[in-house]
Amino acid sequence: MVDQHPRFHLDALRWFACLTEVAGVDPHDLVVHVVGDDGSDALEYLRTRGVVLRTIARFDDRSPHCNKIAGALALSEVADDGVVVLCDTDLAVLEDPRRLALPRHGIAGKPVDAPVPPLETILGVFDAADVAAPPRVRLPWGQDQYTVSGNNNGGLYLVPGHLLTTVSSGWAHWARWLLGRIELLGEWPVYVDQVAMALALAAERIESKPLDVRWNTPSHDLTRIPPDAGTPAIIHYHQEVTDEGLLRTTTNEAIDKQIDVANEAIRRVWRSAAVFETHRQWLRRSGRVPADPRAPRTATAILAALVDALQPESILEVGNVDRGVTGGLSLERYSAIDGSPDALERAEQVRPGGHFFHGTLAQHPVTADVTISLGVLDLESGAGREEQVRRLWHSAGRALVVSERAERVGGGNERHPPRGEPLWRLLRRIAPGAEVYAVGEEMDDIFVVLRPPTARHPRDYLPTTLDPLMARHPDPLTLATIRIHAWRTLRFYPDHAPRLWEYPVAAQLITDELPAGSRLIDVGAGTTPLAPFLSRRGYVVDTVDPSPRRREWPPKDDWNEWDFLDYGSAGLAHRSWNTTVDKVPSRVRYDGAYSISVIEHVPAVDRRAMLAAIASRVRSGGLVVLTIDLARGSDSLWNRNLGVEVEDPSSHGTFDDVVDEGARVGLQLLRRATVRDWGDTNVDIGLLALRQVRGSRPGGGRPTRLGRRALRRLGRSSDPTS
Repeated sequence: MVDQHPRFHLDALRWFACLTEVAGVDPHDLVVHVVGDDGSDALEYLRTRGVVLRTIARFDDRSPHCNKIAGALALSEVADDGVVVLCDTDLAVLEDPRRLALPRHGIAGKPVDAPVPPLETILGVFDAADVAAPPRVRLPWGQDQYTVSGNNNGGLYLVPGHLLTTVSSGWAHWARWLLGRIELLGEWPVYVDQVAMALALAAERIESKPLDVRWNTPSHDLTRIPPDAGTPAIIHYHQEVTDEGLLRTTTNEAIDKQIDVANEAIRRVWRSAAVFETHRQWLRRSGRVPADPRAPRTATAILAALVDALQPESILEVGNVDRGVTGGLSLERYSAIDGSPDALERAEQVRPGGHFFHGTLAQHPVTADVTISLGVLDLESGAGREEQVRRLWHSAGRALVVSERAERVGGGNERHPPRGEPLWRLLRRIAPGAEVYAVGEEMDDIFVVLRPPTARHPRDYLPTTLDPLMARHPDPLTLATIRIHAWRTLRFYPDHAPRLWEYPVAAQLITDELPAGSRLIDVGAGTTPLAPFLSRRGYVVDTVDPSPRRREWPPKDDWNEWDFLDYGSAGLAHRSWNTTVDKVPSRVRYDGAYSISVIEHVPAVDRRAMLAAIASRVRSGGLVVLTIDLARGSDSLWNRNLGVEVEDPSSHGTFDDVVDEGARVGLQLLRRATVRDWGDTNVDIGLLALRQVRGSRPGGGRPTRLGRRALRRLGRSSDPTS
């Protein structure tokens, strides 16, 4: 089952390579169901080799994971009495599973990798469905962890052909039933397809034979792989692939030997297929090849980031609708208003399923989650301009993106709005409770205006915190996207001015330097939107925090940014450790680590131990990003924790001490910056970007290139002497 993103098309190529080159399966026995465009070079290669490609419609827009059900339904129309193997594409199949014995009235699958959804949640679903819950089964790699029979990892199902119609129709029925009651799954809606299959099997009294873990071996969670994992017949690698398209190894000898076999087959097919274009698209769309850091963010890039963060159900574009700024974006309901029939006709050619209105917003008071109006205000002045801004804001349910051309005077960089009151001030006056982000472009003043949730969390920052910082902020767009993600997950972004700088700058450094899929550890995480945000961007994030006070999901009004939260159980990160970083298993190696305003809050001896523990868990060449509270107006480390002095300032140390301490444990200095007078706080901000260099000498060497776009931006708000 292949979705639109190019990574799935490359997954299909790897799937094909292992099945045909290693498992010996005839290409004509393979069927690929495609949602969306099937014209990629990867899929065209499969077609030339005899693979059957069929384009099918999405199963339900509420869950892309359920698209595999549409594939099963289509296959049931042609299935015979043989064995049908339903696969996710991210499988390396090294032995033919069709040789396994199946019960006459049963299917086979491997029980889920981890106890999610939890057993009690699944039992609640069965109770609500009035279906008798199946017996419990033990998880293959879990210690005293259980689920119900039939709740299998959705990457692989073996189904006798004569049962496929019954299984797939029951699967579809229960998936739609559960999507209509998605709250039953609590924080685990992503598993709707797997739980629906368990319901279907139980309701139809179809046996589920548990497969041995070797027939669906997960390689993405190193913390769950036991030393005696055994030799896998099928490797479920998820997104654990290198930039070259090969499977990433695990440090487990038995699994890695099979990964080497798979990779050799993938290399042979990759060379033959010459999938240059799909590979290039995947690298760029997954963030593995960063955009030119010198290029300004275009309006299209701004909109892409906003749409990805907000996930709106509807978009309204007012004026200049043929400018093409929404081109390439995957949008739900799209509407456009323009006074030019020719512009509307050109826009309709790009989005034939949209709704198009000739005239003005006053004539057609359409509303949408996001309203976009770029350049329209260039034609307005005075009362007409203000009224147009009011109408635009009234039409926007969640966000407004608006711009007008900025005039440059004297050929320099100073910019003035062309017509009276600055657009920033006008927006502030018309939408006093909204948040206004000056995201900019090379020639335009572009603003993203966010409408906050009706029920604000008491700890969430307000415009009174944001507004004084906006003119100096190095990356308002990343700040806005993290803030949106915080609303959707924790419900708040801490109302502490340094966090408005630290989170987006740290995120940009990480995404500039490390590709999506990299393993990260957040040291001293507390309760932060940064770990969920980076997880959403495709990073594998572990968090560690030793606080004895545990936050129980979901978020409460009395939460703040401190104490331990199990992000892993909440589905917001990969795994959470309620301990100190030195207690995290040393066999787990990370591509990067970050710590936001933590190491200055412990005594110097503990700080040095923490730096050593971080350094020992980051691979050679890995990235370490630290932000540090400094006593206002100095380079002395802030020496208080929750208002209590941790030690005498003379013993606590300075910013330079941290640089030297990092160098002594192999962390080479790449960049340091200091931000002064940032908000109404008692502290300044120190930033260190470091690289793990095994065997490096004290002193750390001179800074090297790192995340040039973010570092250039943060320089605008840094102390010029730093």
